[in-house]
Amino acid sequence: MRIRISLSSQSVAQLLERLHQAYARGQLRLVKRIHAILYIGEGKSVADISTILDLSPQTIYNYMAAFILKGLASLVYQRPAGRPPS
Repeated sequence: MRIRISLSSQSVAQLLERLHQAYARGQLRLVKRIHAILYIGEGKSVADISTILDLSPQTIYNYMAAFILKGLASLVYQRPAGRPPS
């Protein structure tokens, strides 16, 4: 199944900026998430993206749904609740 999403040049620029920040901070999970969104914008299939990024197709769909609903705010991860690691 193909998902067609067109990203504006402003959105692509913001995603690329966030991508560079994520690389600099070593946030691999965020790097994969941003790449997935950019690949969808380029027209790649979910199957291809899941193979490239070593993620399940459902994860790609979840990333896209969050991006459609929340935009760039979907790229913010919160600290998990619970006891901090010692």
